[in-house]
Amino acid sequence: MLSTRPLQACILDYHALNRHSDFEAEGGQTAFALTAAAASCLDALDADSIKVGLVLPRFPGDFDVARFLDKYGGRFSAVVGSDGAAGFPAEPAPLIAACEEMGVEPWRALAVASSHVESDYAPLLGAAKAARLFTCALHDGDGVAAREEQAGAKRAVKPMYEVSELGELPLLLFTLNQELG
Repeated sequence: MLSTRPLQACILDYHALNRHSDFEAEGGQTAFALTAAAASCLDALDADSIKVGLVLPRFPGDFDVARFLDKYGGRFSAVVGSDGAAGFPAEPAPLIAACEEMGVEPWRALAVASSHVESDYAPLLGAAKAARLFTCALHDGDGVAAREEQAGAKRAVKPMYEVSELGELPLLLFTLNQELG
């Protein structure tokens, strides 16, 4: 049965989960283990029948993507990677592919990009807007926005929504579905 809810999927960038994870190393490879907060968020989205996709950037050679996917890949309805030389996708194609894999129209999905200090979320948000997804920035607790303002940096792409913790996503999606429904 098709859902009639306006928003049916959430596509997270890797850094949104990375910030809420513990790193583990095995055999010279780096991977991360989801924290209770990240797992709780994914559980809440799953309980509300929100499909979850994951966007992976290009990783340095020491990150074991295969081990991560073996361990956590089942938690995601779609996993897509960057089509660029580095970082997150700047083109909409990978996000559209994730939506297709999840069986969701792009305009029924929320793309969540982390403002983690090492991550420039503007390309991913720009790709999400071009693909007609709703957009959300997940700000870290260290005041990235304040640091950017002090440095005079301006983001070319503004998100439609902003949250400060991963745990706020289920409530945001619920609220949006109530307002848009």
